Amino acid sequence: LGIFFCRLEYENLYNGLQICLDKRESISIYFCLNEYFKLINDNPSNLKLAEIVCQRLDNYSTTFIKSELGYEIAFAISRFGNCQLTAQQYKESRNSYEKTLQIYDNLESQEERQKQLWKAVTYHQLGIVAQEMREYAQARDFYQQALSIKIEFGDRFTQASTYHQLGM
Repeated sequence: LGIFFCRLEYENLYNGLQICLDKRESISIYFCLNEYFKLINDNPSNLKLAEIVCQRLDNYSTTFIKSELGYEIAFAISRFGNCQLTAQQYKESRNSYEKTLQIYDNLESQEERQKQLWKAVTYHQLGIVAQEMREYAQARDFYQQALSIKIEFGDRFTQASTYHQLGM
């Protein structure tokens, strides 16, 4: 039902997102559209939307990044990296994930534990990119970074997927 309504109201959602980007406000609508494209398996459209959003996010101020909603910028760039990874644009994906890590360091309104766990996810994704590029030593290093953060903060559930990737 959600997919049906999203398809039906896509133009309105997209226009709402454009208004938010113009006003440099929250982009929570983007995450709904990202999920919609994932659910209908339309990575090319998702990639195109993510690229548009990330280009527009460059106009956001550092004040916004340091605000409570600053994490949205990092999340959007990370989603762009996911789309690039799916499209086998490995170098571009790596750049997006590295940019995400830099933004996490600049967030001021989030707890350190949360920022570190987000960074662990990003290191895990960087490991996948390196693995796909057959850079196995680099992949191992990224997985180890992710794993050390997950162990430090007791995130046992996600440790399993990183251990799995290390095994691969």
